[in-house]
Formats: sequence, structure tokens, C-alpha cells
Amino acid sequence: MLGGMASPDKNELEAAQNYLEQAARTNLADFLRSLSEVLQSPSNSAVARMAAGLQIKNSLASKDNDLRTQYQQRWLSFPQETRMYIKNNILSALGTETIRPSSAAQCVAYVAVAELPQMQWPDLIQVLTSNATNPASTEMLREATLEAIGYICQDIEPEVLCGQSNDILTAIVHGMRKDEPSEHVKLAATTALLNSLEFTRANFEKDSERHFIMQVVCEATQSGNTQVRVAALQCLVKIMSLYYQYMEHYMGPALFAITMEAMKSDIDEVALQGIEFWSNVCEEEVDLSIEASEASEQGRPPARTSRFYAKGALQYLVPILVQTLTKQEEHDDEDDWNPCKAAGVCLMLMASCCEDDMIAHSLPFVRENIKHPDWRYRDAAVMTFGCLLEGPDPAILKPLVEQAMPTLIELMCDPSVVVRDTVAWTIGRVCEIIPEAVVSENYLGPLLQALVKGLGAEPRVAANVCWAFNSLAEAAFEAADTPGDGSEPETYCLSEYFEVIVSKLLETTERADGGQANLRSAAYEALMELVKNSPRDCYVWVQRTTMIILERLQHVLALEGHIQSSSDRAQYNDLQSLLCATLQSVLRKMTLEDAPKISDAVVAALLQMFSSSSGRAGGGVQEDALMAASTLVEVLGDKFVKYMEAFRPFLAIGLKNHAEYQVCSAAVGLTGDICRALGAHVLPFCDDVMTMLLENLGNNNVHRSVKPQILSVFGDIALAIGPEFKKFLDIVLQTLAQASVAYVDKHDYEMIEYLNELREGCLEAYTGIVQGLKGDQNSPSADVQLLLPHVPHIVNFISSIAIDSDRSDTNIASCAGLIGDLCTAFGIQMLPLVDTEAISELLSQGRRSKTTKTKTLASWATKEIKKLKGSASWHLENGDEHSALQIFESCSELRKSLDPNCFYGESVNQCTPVHLAAKHAMKPLLRILLREMQGDPTILSGRGETALHCASRGGGQSERRAACLLLLIQWRGYEGELVDLDAQDHDGNTALHYAASSGLKKCVELLVSHDVSLFTENNAGQTACDMADRAGFRSLADYLESKMVFSSYATIKSQENTPALELNKGYTGLGPQDLQEAKDLLLVETSDMLHVPLFTAEALLRCHDWSQVVLLEAWVKDPVGCCLAAGVQPTTSAVHACDSTPDPTVLEEYQSGSLNSSAPSTPQGRSPARLPVRNAVLESFA
Repeated sequence: MLGGMASPDKNELEAAQNYLEQAARTNLADFLRSLSEVLQSPSNSAVARMAAGLQIKNSLASKDNDLRTQYQQRWLSFPQETRMYIKNNILSALGTETIRPSSAAQCVAYVAVAELPQMQWPDLIQVLTSNATNPASTEMLREATLEAIGYICQDIEPEVLCGQSNDILTAIVHGMRKDEPSEHVKLAATTALLNSLEFTRANFEKDSERHFIMQVVCEATQSGNTQVRVAALQCLVKIMSLYYQYMEHYMGPALFAITMEAMKSDIDEVALQGIEFWSNVCEEEVDLSIEASEASEQGRPPARTSRFYAKGALQYLVPILVQTLTKQEEHDDEDDWNPCKAAGVCLMLMASCCEDDMIAHSLPFVRENIKHPDWRYRDAAVMTFGCLLEGPDPAILKPLVEQAMPTLIELMCDPSVVVRDTVAWTIGRVCEIIPEAVVSENYLGPLLQALVKGLGAEPRVAANVCWAFNSLAEAAFEAADTPGDGSEPETYCLSEYFEVIVSKLLETTERADGGQANLRSAAYEALMELVKNSPRDCYVWVQRTTMIILERLQHVLALEGHIQSSSDRAQYNDLQSLLCATLQSVLRKMTLEDAPKISDAVVAALLQMFSSSSGRAGGGVQEDALMAASTLVEVLGDKFVKYMEAFRPFLAIGLKNHAEYQVCSAAVGLTGDICRALGAHVLPFCDDVMTMLLENLGNNNVHRSVKPQILSVFGDIALAIGPEFKKFLDIVLQTLAQASVAYVDKHDYEMIEYLNELREGCLEAYTGIVQGLKGDQNSPSADVQLLLPHVPHIVNFISSIAIDSDRSDTNIASCAGLIGDLCTAFGIQMLPLVDTEAISELLSQGRRSKTTKTKTLASWATKEIKKLKGSASWHLENGDEHSALQIFESCSELRKSLDPNCFYGESVNQCTPVHLAAKHAMKPLLRILLREMQGDPTILSGRGETALHCASRGGGQSERRAACLLLLIQWRGYEGELVDLDAQDHDGNTALHYAASSGLKKCVELLVSHDVSLFTENNAGQTACDMADRAGFRSLADYLESKMVFSSYATIKSQENTPALELNKGYTGLGPQDLQEAKDLLLVETSDMLHVPLFTAEALLRCHDWSQVVLLEAWVKDPVGCCLAAGVQPTTSAVHACDSTPDPTVLEEYQSGSLNSSAPSTPQGRSPARLPVRNAVLESFA
């Protein structure tokens, strides 16, 4: 049966295929065992062995990544014994085949690719390298072994083999050595090196090893065998891309000469590699130039620097390249890659890389040959000029282009079709890169005449003319005068030619030879671009074109029943696709008034396309129809709702088309467009759509590229139906949570791109959900609070993107938008979550982005965060205790992140949260800051104030301020620190100064009771008593003056009675015994003073916060009331005191301990005129 796989007999071949497929389905493991036996046995025919190897390889390999992974997992699921048996057979088959290339080598490689990443088959590389270097190995064995090594290196991830790179390189270099007699072995070794270069980085970083590798490769480029020489040159091309920074040592002595010689070779394959080498140099140096510019903008040195090899070699390379351009043949196949085409590409890359330097080296050839009698030289000159246009300064090129335009227009009529083809391409480049040179009045008319005439030329010429019209239409539109409101221009330079151009393009689309050179497609694309870039005065032709396209589509659909062959079907489908694409373009230009007039006909045509293509292989038509429907939705807006019932089944078919993921993707895109257009009108269709979308996410058969789009559409649906999205919220949030933590291999650039797309889908979904549940200004909704438990995860997701260097610019924009939406939705609660270093850096990078959208969203998000910071401190600064406390208590993260000792505000007025809470008498918040968050009231503000100053200043709220003062006085630091009651601010004021000047009697009394200094003067020489007097608080001034008088005498007496040793004794703090003694003494003094029992004195003191001063003041006013308030019976002394109460002022002085004292000297800062009055009172009391 294996022999039948190569049979020319169709029936025999089909029978063999069916048999082998059935055997594989029945028991694949046994089938592979049998195949390995056939491959291993030399007695079998070469054809049978090759077919067996092919079957084994196909069971492990596939171009589709997902399918290949499934095959590898299937292989690994086989029993270990079975796999080992198969591996031994295919290994022993190496070198025994008589046909090249070796089938066994491919089998070994594909098994290795499945097993080596799983740390299986560990001795394979050792076996292979031994085969390759063993002198006893046959030529066929060494060749097959090196082929196997090359295949493995080609398909396996580089990091898997990094640890064995030395062994692999040893085997490869051994096969490439000069004295290797077999050219087949040399070729296999050189090809293996080409495939292994990615994981030999460690070897290239070492000078000695790199020198040896480069020597071997350079020697191989001189091989007499063309295949070996080409493979060696391919190695140099790849080495230049991978290890550019190490090539300076080799460029002058070897690489320059080797590649120059290769470029001049008459052997196309060799010349191609020489040209490709310098193309790679140019690409690398263009990238390095961009990297240097970015590094300069960011103020850092670039990671790598250019050696400017291309500029240095320019004078030698350009002559070779332009001469290569002259070697083309008139009937070259457009799909064949030859040195002539490669030279054109290389010239373009050199122009981009070397910029203005390119002009001097290429322009002379253009001038000398643009009118050469030999068409090849004319064509080469025009091609060189076209290649020169991108890279040099447009200001330098513009006069050169204007000078060349008459010649180019003239050459549009050249006898050579090749020249006309190149001229049309060059004019298209001019229109694209230097458009101002062609839209001028001097050349536009003749140029358009030449281009319109060119549409009737050979297909290859007409196709390039169509491309020229693409660029010309865009250039003319951008050059038109645009109204200030940003609307379409009224007219432009192509208006008078518009009808002629459109008519000719429509005619071109129906040319009988339109299938050649992709002409029909090029004509429709030019028509689309012309319509897209049309001004208002051409709208009538847009309308006519729309009707023509719609009529053509209807006509084509009517031919459905006449299609017989597969080729007819392919042409039919291609034409439908082109008409659909053109229909999209013209629909976008239709006005809101005109679109509904043709919408019924458009919908009918699209529905017919859906019906005719459903169930038929090849989903291109369905995809195009879905995209056209998206455009119609975009144009009609919510008026599309009347077509939803008719579209629903076809939308479902598209969403369920898992086999053709492009169709499924287009259906998902249409779903999003419908949601954005219809808004709440889409609600009746949401249940079915959400079910299908969720099923697609969980289906492994759905292509991964569709899934990010589905996540994004969740956001569209949420935004459309608003609060009604609640019923889908849990399942969607679970799905997003899973998707947001996806991880991919960071060595795979495709997977990195996919991860960014997946993140983008999640971000757009979250954004839509937040905005949808939040409602709008007209109808705000509290449903957004349902998201609150999920906000930390969302912010963590954003933070993970912020710290990922592989994030895309689009990711940054979407993150910024979501941050702003979260801040507006949840307010101050977001501040501690988003005010982080990672998010700050993300937004900073966004603000520096070159993309307008990213920059705008990042700036907006930054402003929203600043607003939150402002609102949090605003409530504190403005004394809104309720709001400040509510925010503080409701936001645990804010509470954790708030530093009560951190400064806010301008440098002059800097305050900590402790200052602000004290300033506005916010006792509950002050208690939290001091007792739970280690706030420090001794820190000085920008004015040199402690929290004590802040609490003592301000009118009103006397009781609240006294309570705050007491909290501050009772504060103890880590090491027993106390607040300094006599601390002075920058103006010299103490807390007592501010309390006195504000009329805060209770605060003054509290401070005095804690022995505050009464005589401290501020910078103006004023005491607290003076400030109270000046502020008009006379009774408070009198109180302070009396305290000053008697505290002065008491201080003198205490100093007289205190031994010197006592004064020098260090303070050790009060112990429990000391406190009890102090309490007992207070009780005794109070009992004696008021002539009451001790238990009554204790009750009275407890009722008055253990303040003797407060108690005495109350006792003087109403002694009986004092007793009743304390819960004790009024004593006899209290009753008698009511009959003969002394002057309260005298009693206040008595409380200070000044009874029977002689008059002190006049205290500082107080007028002596008032003292005799007080003294007289004291004398009478005595």
C-alpha cells in the first residue's frame, strides 16, 4: 500500500490513501510502529520507505500551529515503550536511504521537536553529534544526521537547545571544514548552521568562537559548489541581521569583498544573496536610526549604535545595483524573484537609510539613461528615480521631480511596455511621497490625460496607473481648502476631471483581460479611493456610482444559477467581494438623507448574498457581505433596527462559523457595530447574541484572533443596554478575570501581539461595562456599584500592563481611558488604587506618546487622579468634617495609604492632616490620626505652627476646640514625648496667644490649668493677655491677668522652698503610686476648701472632669446645683455659700493659690494702672 502512494494510477493511489487513513484512525500508535519498521528496513523499496517516513512526519507536523500542538500532545500520550521503539527505528534508518533528502531525518526532527521541550529523549543531540563527527560514519549517515540537526534547529524554540549549542556547532563546523570531501555533507552542514544561528548567541559573544564561525562561513562562500556557496551567503545575510554589532571586525577584511563579488555574479542565486546582504544592512541601520532618535527624545544613550556601513559602501554599491536593473527581460514573470527586482528593493532601502547622500550617487545614472535608445536603460533610469523618492529630504527632491515630470509624462507613451509600467509606478510614488509636485496646474492636466489613456494600456501598465490614481486622489483631497468646521471641502483640483476618471475606471473594471495583473481589483480599489476622497461638488457622481455598483451587484447575484465550474465560482465570488467592498466605500459618502432611500435595495442584495453562500465552502463572500452590512449600520444608525429580524439568522450563522474564522470575526465586528448604532434597541436580541459569544469564547475550535474581539463586544453591549447588562455581569466578569491573567511565551512575537490584543479586548470590555452601568448625566445609575468588589482586580490588571515592557501604545491608551472612567465612577475610593508608581509611569509614557488618542486619554486620566487628590484634601482644608470622615472611613485603601505626618499644600502654608483636623476641630478624625495612625502633633507647619496652634485659633466651636486641645495635650510619642504647650510659631505666638485672641475661654482655661506660660511674648511684644484685651475679650483678659499675678507669686515661693538638689533632679515620669498620691492630695485640698466630705469632693471632681478650676468656677455660681449635678445631697457649706458668695474674681484668685500673698511686682506685658484695683480687692478679702 505504501508503494501505491507513488502510483500514477488514480484508482490505486486512492485505494492506498484510504487504506492508510483507515489504519491511522483504527490504532495510530500501532500504525506508526509498523511504518517505522518499513522505514528502518533497507530491504524495502526506496518509494515505500519514503512514503512511510512521510506518513510518520505528517502525524507530527502541520503548518497550523494549533493542529501541530495537538499532534505533539497526541504523540506524547503514546506509551513510553511504543515511542522508544519508533525512535530507535527512525534513528537506525539514518544513512540507510538512497533518496535525498532523508525521510528518516525529517522523522527524527519532528519527534525531537515534540519531545525535547518536555525534557525527553535527552541523549538525542549527543547521538547525532557523534554520528556527524565519527570518522567511521558513512557519507550518507553524516549527511542525514546533519539534515536532522538542521530540521530540529529550524522548528524548535532556540532556548530549548541553548545548553547544547556547543555540541551542535561542533558537529556542524566539522561538516563545513575545507577538507570535507562530500559536497552533500557540506551543504547539509551549512544549511544546519543557517537554521541554528538563533541559539548560538552565546558563541557569538565570545571573540574566539565567533572568529572561528565567521572563518568557516566565509570559506564556504568560496566553494565551487553553487548550492554550498548560496547557503553560506544566506548564513552571512542572517548573521548580519542577528549579530550586526559584532560585524565591524569582519566587514572590511572579508564581508565587503565577498558580497560585492556575489552581487556581480552571473548566477542569479548567488547575486540575490549578495544584494540581500546589503538590503539587510540597510534595514538594520534604518532601525538603529529610529532607535537613536527615540533615545535622544528620552534623553538616554541608545542601546546599539549604527556603524553606517551602507553610507560607507554607497559609492561602490549603487553602480552595481543600477547595472543590475538593466538586466531584466521584457517578459519576466511578475512572480519570479530575480536580481533585477532585488536590486530595485535594495535601492529603495538604501535611499531610506542613506537619505540625501543617495541623490549624488544615483541621479547621474538617471540623467544619462532616461532617454537612452535601449529600453532596458530607460527602464533602469526610471526605476532608479522611483526608488530615490523615499528617504531624501522632500524639499531637495521637489525641484528634481518637477524637472522630471514632463519626461515621465512623455514616457507614458514609450514603445516598451516595461518602461510604461515602471513610469506608471514611479508617478504613483511621486503622488504618494511628493504630491505637491503633481497637483500643480503646470502638470496636472497633461498628467491626467496620460493616466486616463494609460487605463486602456496593457493590464500590467493599467494596474499601476490605477495605483497612481489612488495616490493622486488622496493627494488632491489633502491639498484642497478645508472649511474651518472640519467638514469636506467644497471642491478640489480633480473636480473637473472627476466624471471622466470615474467613467474610465468603471469601464476598466469590465475589461475582458481584467483578470490579468490583478487589474480588475486595482481598478475597483482606485474607484473606492476616488469616491472616498471626493469633495461636495462631486457628490452627484458618487450617487450615480452607488447606483451603478448596486445594479452590478444585483446583476451578478442573478447569475448564481448559471455557474457550472469551480473556476466560474471563484471568479463569481471574487466579483461579489469587489462589488461589496466598493459598495462600502460609496455608502460611507452617502448623506443621512440619501442613505435610507437605497437601504432596502442594499439589504435585499446582502441578504441574497447570505442566502446563496450559506453552507458553501469558502466564506469570503459571507465575510464581505457582513462587512458591507457593518457599513450600512454605520450609515443608518438606529434606523437599521427595522432590518434586524431579517439579519438575525445570518448574523447567527456568521457567529457560529468556527471553521472560517474570518467570517466569524466579521460577524463579531458587525455585532459591535449594531450595538453602537442601535443602543437600547438591541436589547431584544442580546440574550441570543451573548449566548453565542460566550460559547465561542469557550470553544477551542474558534480561532484565537476572534476572542479579543468578542471581549471588546461585551463592552459595546454593556454600553448599549446600560443597567440591563446586570444579568450578564457575573459571567462576563468571570470571563474577563480569566482572560486578564493570560500568559504567553515572551520569546514568541506573535504571541506577544496576541496577548496585547487580548488585553485590549479586556480593557474595552471593562470600559464599556463601567460606562454602561454608570449611566449618563441625564439618567445616572447606581448599578455601577455592583462593580466595586471587582475594581481591585481591574486595577491590578492595569498595573500588570503598566510594568510590562511589551505593552502596545493602544494598550496604554485603553488603560488611561479605563483609569479615567473608574475615577469618575467611584470617586475618592479610587485614589489609593491608582495613585501608584506603576500607573503614574504608564500615564507619563502615554502623555509622551506620538499618538494623539493616547496622549489625550493619558492627560485626561492624569487630571482625574489630580481631582481625586484635590477632593480628598479639599474636605480637610475646608473643614467639611462629615465628608472628610465619610471618605476616610469608607475607603480603607485611602486610610492605609494616608500619611498623617505628610505635608500638603503650598510651601508657605504646608500642613499635615493632623494640622488640618486640629484647625477645623475635627475631634473624631484627630483621634484616629493621633491614636491609630501615629500622627505627630509636634511637627511644624509652613508657618512654624504645631497642631496645638491650629486647634487654638478660630472663632466659635469653643467646646470642640477644647476637646481637640485635650486630645493633643494627652498625646504621648513613642519615647514619651509631649506637646510643647509653649511652642512659638514664626510670629512668636503660642497656642495661648491664639486661644486668647479668638475668645476661646475653655481653651484658655484648659491651657492655663496645664501650666502654660502666661508671660511669653510674641514678636510684637504681646502676651496672651494683651491679645485678648486688644481683641475685645475683656473678661478673658482679666482672667489671664489675675492668673499672671498669682502664678508669678506662686512661682517665687516655690523656687524659695525648693532645694537646689531638687531642681537638678531629672524627671523620671509618674508611676501609678505617684498618680494615686496626687489624686488623694487633690481630694483632700478640695474637701478642705469647700468644707465637704471626701466622698462628696470626689463626686464633684469627677463630675467636672477632675478639674479643680472648673469645679470652683461652678461652685461659686451655684454650689447647690453642683452637688445635685454630681449626684450627692447639697452639703451645709453649699447652702451657706449660696447666702454669702464672695466676688467670683476673688475666688478665681484664691483658686490660683495666691491667698494672703503680698502684691507682686508688675508682670511684663501688662499695664500697671490696673493692678492697684486687684490689690485692693485682695486686701479686703484677706
